[in-house]
Amino acid sequence: MKAAAASTFTMFLTSLSIPPVLASTTELSSGVTVRIKISELDEVWQVGTVDFTDEGCAVVWIPDAKASGSRCGYGLLFLDKLERQEGEVWIDIPLEPLIATEPKPCQEGAD
Repeated sequence: MKAAAASTFTMFLTSLSIPPVLASTTELSSGVTVRIKISELDEVWQVGTVDFTDEGCAVVWIPDAKASGSRCGYGLLFLDKLERQEGEVWIDIPLEPLIATEPKPCQEGAD
C-alpha cells in the first residue's frame, strides 16, 4: 500500500508545471525589465532595465525624474530590493548572491 501511495505521489509531483523562473531567479540579462527600491529614492518602486558595463557589472537604468529623456544607472550595491518582471508577475531576486557573482570591481564597497 505504501509503495502505491509513493508512486502516485511521485507521478503527481512530476506532473506539476513549475515555472522555469524558479530555477533562475538570480540571473539577469541585458534588457530585462526590473523594478528596484533604493533608500535614496524614498524606497518607492522604480521600473527600469538591466544593462552591463564593459567590466561586466550589472546596472539598472531608470528614468531620471529631474531631467526629461535622461536616465540614472544604479549598480547592485546601491539597491535595497530587486524584482524581475515575468509577464504580469514580479519575482524577487535576492541581491547578496547576485552581487557575489559579479566581477571584483563591481563588488567594491560590499564589505
